[in-house]
Amino acid sequence: MFELTGSLTFLMPVMVSILVSKWVSEGIQKYGIYDLVINLHNHPYLNSKETHLFISTFADLCTPRSTDSRNVIDITDGKGLTTGTLRARLAWLKSIGSHDGGFPIVKEEALVGYIAASELQYALGTTLSYLT
Repeated sequence: MFELTGSLTFLMPVMVSILVSKWVSEGIQKYGIYDLVINLHNHPYLNSKETHLFISTFADLCTPRSTDSRNVIDITDGKGLTTGTLRARLAWLKSIGSHDGGFPIVKEEALVGYIAASELQYALGTTLSYLT
């Protein structure tokens, strides 16, 4: 901005004042104004400057209704996972009233993905008449 206006005489005082104001603000408060507003309004925010330790497994995060083996697609061994079983799981999902649900994909008790029921239905080539 200073180069465009040709007023390089004010460049050094402005830079020094910005540097001093930054030092003073860091001396008064460790966090910036945006971090303070996020904390003030209790917005969810995962701070990248802090280290977080996640020790939960997928089973810890499931609700009691999710303990049914039909609610999870386990690809650990890859056996027993046929199109017939996937179609049966889609029918089961619709029978419990979850029309917009899906299935978490788990491998060795670790979450590796998620597939929505509509995407699985499309991938299997089923039609809505099959599930009704």
